Amino acid sequence: HLEAMHKPPVFHRLALPFACLLLSAIIACPVSLAQNESLKQTSPGNNESEQIDALIQSAYDKASIQPAEICSDPQFARRVYIDLAGRIPTLDERQTFLDDPSHSKRTELIDKLLQSEDYVQNFADTFDTLLMGRAPNGKIAERKKLWRPYLENVFRNNRPWDAVAREILLARPQSPEHAGAVWFLYDRNDNAHAIAEALSPAFFGIRIDCVQCHDHMIASEIHQQHYWGLVAFFNRSKNQQTNAGPRISESAIG
Repeated sequence: HLEAMHKPPVFHRLALPFACLLLSAIIACPVSLAQNESLKQTSPGNNESEQIDALIQSAYDKASIQPAEICSDPQFARRVYIDLAGRIPTLDERQTFLDDPSHSKRTELIDKLLQSEDYVQNFADTFDTLLMGRAPNGKIAERKKLWRPYLENVFRNNRPWDAVAREILLARPQSPEHAGAVWFLYDRNDNAHAIAEALSPAFFGIRIDCVQCHDHMIASEIHQQHYWGLVAFFNRSKNQQTNAGPRISESAIG
């Protein structure tokens, strides 16, 4: 939630990507009518920003947390450029922002950066690491052929996360610009264990590596069957090289 950057962030470089993943989970879960009415009452304008503010404030209240005061304009400029563009502002960019008398200049700067190529490259870098992990130069070169252009397209066109997640997990591209989504599964070379262990933290927000042999010793809701269920789900996926490029086929047995 970008408006939250008016306050000092708890996390830094990865705050927004993780927020995107968290919010995608919130948005994917239907809100009950009672919850929706509660949000309307706590959010006078009833727009998305105010609803998210209400949810954040509710969590603050439950945890008895007093949020920090709104940060200064120089602090905000530095933070928003680092979070969205992946760099600090130039002297000219900083001064232009500080000299702007508009009351909405923070929102306007956010909108401007979200339309920038710096934002596209920064978030493509970040999500490449989040979804694929770090890799040697040879692997990075392979990713740049299909996977990297796909990620850039996602952020350049502000595509919804539920559609992106579906394309990545189904690995059945419906158009050439979505072909790179196949790489998340393809790069794991038919290793269903590697797929399950990469998919769980990226899409469910939990690591399941430790429950391969037994139920989780601390988190009682994570069971051994969850690990092997994910492995079984992807165990029939097989890499194929086709005339259209890398694809994932499904074997007849498994």
